[in-house]
Amino acid sequence: MQVENVTVVMGARKPNDVSLERKGVQKIVIHKDYKPPHLDSDLSLLLLATPIQFTHFKMPICLQEKEWAWDRCWMLEWVTAHEYDIYLQKLRVVQINRRECSKRVDQLSRNMLCAWKQPGTKGNCQGDSGAPMVCTTHGTKRLFQVGVFSWGIRSGSKGRPVTCGQKLTPKFVKPEPSQILGGEFADIADFPWQVGIFNKGKHRCGGSILNQWWILTASHCFININVSDLEITYGEDDLSIKNLMKHQVAKLITHPDFDHFILDNDIALILLKFPMDFSVKKAPICLSEVNKIEKWKNCWVTGWGIIDPIQHVLPALQKVNLQLVQWKMCSQVVPLLTQNMLCAGYPEGGKDACQGDSGGPLVCQKMENQSLWYQVGIVSWGMGCGLKNKPGVYTKRVSSVDLLTPPPCTGS
Repeated sequence: MQVENVTVVMGARKPNDVSLERKGVQKIVIHKDYKPPHLDSDLSLLLLATPIQFTHFKMPICLQEKEWAWDRCWMLEWVTAHEYDIYLQKLRVVQINRRECSKRVDQLSRNMLCAWKQPGTKGNCQGDSGAPMVCTTHGTKRLFQVGVFSWGIRSGSKGRPVTCGQKLTPKFVKPEPSQILGGEFADIADFPWQVGIFNKGKHRCGGSILNQWWILTASHCFININVSDLEITYGEDDLSIKNLMKHQVAKLITHPDFDHFILDNDIALILLKFPMDFSVKKAPICLSEVNKIEKWKNCWVTGWGIIDPIQHVLPALQKVNLQLVQWKMCSQVVPLLTQNMLCAGYPEGGKDACQGDSGGPLVCQKMENQSLWYQVGIVSWGMGCGLKNKPGVYTKRVSSVDLLTPPPCTGS
């Protein structure tokens, strides 16, 4: 197939919808291990001739980061009712465990997964080659692509799975490195409000100290998390030290209007079981009512983050200097940006907060007062990490925390 003959259509359910957009393709990348007629490693990437402008009808899909348990799954396919009626259809499918599938399908490789149509679901479920299989996990509304439709057995075949697809492994579709991208090592004494949040002994997210009792962080860090499994570490910038002191959590409060899908109101509070004693390495951050970004300068984000797809945490605290981005400008390149969100980064990319830094603080100094530090954002989400013209997104209204009396702060 010649690349100049390939066209990608997007943004519509039917070919005649006004929202339909067509894009040319400048490059096709086929998996290096794909060797037809065998369908192992049946994956490829298309590089578009021009970038996509995201809207409510055109958005990127999330990719799975590890072998999660999936709640509900769908397969998408184009259906032809007759010559002039083509439309996009979604079908509920059920993923089949590998052992069960291998009994019914020959030549099933470790790079493949199987699914069949859920009983009672309307539709043929023949599959469109290359079409996505998407799932939700942990009771959330967020969709993750877990597979690419590769081949199938007709739905009339008794007792056999309908579809087989390629897993999206990081060997080919590799996420951007997840850490403080473009950063440098940080001293906890320079950012004494920084805390690490652990779930079942593993680093989960970052946070910031509000007072001796309360920690400020992001709601999305605690989907399907038990409070009893949480611990907090503070006053340390190296998570690899022996006998790292961790502190118990008494209560978790997530924002009542937190939206799991678009991550609006992505803010949470943690109440410690016992109060902390302040020191040079443990101090609260200041909050501010100032919303105009031109009032701020010298902004930094800190965190430990994750440095590879196997979920290894970088043990040393990192920091990166970022530039705040006007909301109107950011909304043109980032979909579903709400007024509760703030953007920071650089047009050329290269510096960002990423996975594992979620919940951590974005802090700045005021133009007229450079002796104190104020938290202006909470690390929330982003489209990749440090990509060109794709700033990171932060929960903006940290000053709206009205679940407790604002504490005295030093922020120094």
